[in-house]
Amino acid sequence: MKNDKCEFNEKVEKIFALLVEEEGSREEALLRLLQYIVEETDVPYDLLLCVGSYFVMDLKKDSQPINFLLKAINFNKSVEAKRRAFCILVTGNCKVVESLNLSEIQKSILSVPIMTSALQNDSVDTAEVTMDYLYDSLYPSDSELFFALLQDIYDIMDEREDVRQKTWDNFQEICKGKPYENIVLGSVDDEIIH
Repeated sequence: MKNDKCEFNEKVEKIFALLVEEEGSREEALLRLLQYIVEETDVPYDLLLCVGSYFVMDLKKDSQPINFLLKAINFNKSVEAKRRAFCILVTGNCKVVESLNLSEIQKSILSVPIMTSALQNDSVDTAEVTMDYLYDSLYPSDSELFFALLQDIYDIMDEREDVRQKTWDNFQEICKGKPYENIVLGSVDDEIIH
């Protein structure tokens, strides 16, 4: 994953330098890049997290790029576009994401598929960031929703027999040493994991 990130950063640097030149400012260039990524591409969730962490210094509150991502989460008709925007924001400016007044359905739509897809495809970084977000934004303030979403994640993870063991292994790995380790793993039936 580290090599992938280095390669990704190098590519983005080159492309982004050209965009800045064309658009005239860093903020406008980032806005254009995010519009393209969110609305017109099918980028894997891992790379979207890289986008967020690469531009973390640019994704400031009230900037055009942040406002675009927030609008995409709230108003874009495409569920996948919402997920892409959410994924970038989770690493780019998690505090802004946490301040979003997302409903139970919205949080589920955004987080659960990203989490389960990441676990099933060995994208541990993606799963870890998403799990951190769910815990930080929901526990203990809305522990009922936290456990309901966890149950959704468990159910989806358990559906695919071909990757079930790998998925649960990845899930246990991301929970190790985290403040939610005992809470999360303690709520899983032993028979599910084994």
